Amino acid sequence: MNWEKLIKYFSSQMKFVLLFLLGLLAIATATDCVRGGCSGEICTDKQSQVVSICIWKEEFACYQTAICERQPDGKCGWRQTPELKECLKAARASL
Repeated sequence: MNWEKLIKYFSSQMKFVLLFLLGLLAIATATDCVRGGCSGEICTDKQSQVVSICIWKEEFACYQTAICERQPDGKCGWRQTPELKECLKAARASL
């Protein structure tokens, strides 16, 4: 039996399994943030009991297409894409 080939084969398979598991962990971590508030303006942990006062601001429309996800600091927040930033800027300028 060629042990070197066998070790290479299993090593490559284990890399695949490890990457797969890391991917699942990343998905689980990314999806534990949810939209909240009457207007969908809050991005928070699933376990949080955050409420809003149910008012409407023009900038809240920007969050309808924004991505709510875990941030590098570990907290949930909106992904600061150029589109979101521009939408918020325009909405706040219209006040």
